[in-house]
Amino acid sequence: MDYETSYKNPELYKNVIQFVKSGFSLLEDSLNNIIRIRDEKSIIDHQDPVRKMTGYKEEEILEDRMFVYQYTKILVDSNKKALEDIDEFKECLSTINNDQIIAEKLRDKQIVVLGVIYRLSPGLFFMHILTRCLYSYVITKSMDLSLLYELYNDFERFLFEQTITVMTLSAIKGFTSYDSGLDLIQLSDNISIRRLSLDEKIAIYQRGVPSQMLPPRANWVIEYKSIIEKNLNSNPRIEEGFDSKMIDSIFASVITAMRLFQEGLVGINSFIHYIPLNVPIYTFYISGLDIMGLDTDSTSYYLFDKNKSADFIKLWNTFGDSLTKVLDFRIYDKDPYNNIKNAVHRFNYAYQRRTGEDSVVDYVVALEALLSSNQDGNTDSIRYRISLRAAKLLEDNPAKRSERFNEVKKMYDRRSSIVHGNRSVENYNLISIHDTVCDSIKKYLMLLKDSSHDQIISSLDYG
Repeated sequence: MDYETSYKNPELYKNVIQFVKSGFSLLEDSLNNIIRIRDEKSIIDHQDPVRKMTGYKEEEILEDRMFVYQYTKILVDSNKKALEDIDEFKECLSTINNDQIIAEKLRDKQIVVLGVIYRLSPGLFFMHILTRCLYSYVITKSMDLSLLYELYNDFERFLFEQTITVMTLSAIKGFTSYDSGLDLIQLSDNISIRRLSLDEKIAIYQRGVPSQMLPPRANWVIEYKSIIEKNLNSNPRIEEGFDSKMIDSIFASVITAMRLFQEGLVGINSFIHYIPLNVPIYTFYISGLDIMGLDTDSTSYYLFDKNKSADFIKLWNTFGDSLTKVLDFRIYDKDPYNNIKNAVHRFNYAYQRRTGEDSVVDYVVALEALLSSNQDGNTDSIRYRISLRAAKLLEDNPAKRSERFNEVKKMYDRRSSIVHGNRSVENYNLISIHDTVCDSIKKYLMLLKDSSHDQIISSLDYG
């Protein structure tokens, strides 16, 4: 590929190359000092007995790359005035001023990305390109021209393309796969569950994401791709094409589908939004997803392999749209999905409880929310009705229906004992209780495609 002739302003491209080379010359002594410090730090780290014992190389690499990036960024920031005085930097600015199209896109302009306003300037981009090249030089001890091509290309793409791709991802807690052949579970054109590479983690950390949002050992993420209208304006507006509520619904639906698919602790606790283009528009993160019931204690594993992938995609194709529709995190009068919303929320909250007893309470409340009616009577009557409805919903065989009826009644009895202070109830199978609620939600969602809640309850009572 002929990079020079592919650019809209080849002269600016050449000037940026010259500026980067001059920046290298100006900061050469400081760069060599960073390399020396890094080499000394590496020797000390490798002698650390704790590091030797854990042997977790990926964390060491992440720490090293962040160390280098922070030093190079500080180096550029602290020498900004001297860098701006370089003739080649001034040539870059002069070339932009002579290019009416680029000048118009950058002069006194701002951009809104996910509600955050960025003020743009040519110098912001040139310093970013230099910082990335210096960082690469410290890591590889050579100047990477292909990176320089890529950085300038991303700069022009950012200016001239009409849309921006925004990636939203969330590290999955508990998700584990030892299957080397499994890297991607594609749920739709925009939604996937995929393995996150080390290079991607480094790039995200360098955009300001703290490690608690993306733990070093988190290797799998849920990812959603949005394409939004770009708006460069001196009076920026919120961009079109990005709906934060929709993002909430999609991620909640994927996690819920994973929990409905198989037993195991799996969850998320934050969103990370970033632009894949290598430009100085930094990453945003949102935490606190525990209030949605999406977090979990990740002390155990949710094991997954390639053989399960097709079955999970099938489940998602069956329930994904329904889950996204009901998990909209909106409250309004006469909501036709009120029962299933409450049921799924309580089902998800059970994953955040610290004791099995508390999870039992959530599971039974979820089942009651799913199968209750405004016409139901007192507590004893509700216990009987919910048990009967659950048995009829889940079983066709009369003998199995009777067993299920007694099983759900025992679930109610255990819940009652727990909420009345007796936490030392008889032994119970939490997985069995989980599976009963799971199967009930899935059966209900299938019926909900063609029937209202009242119609479902009526068919269970009188059908």
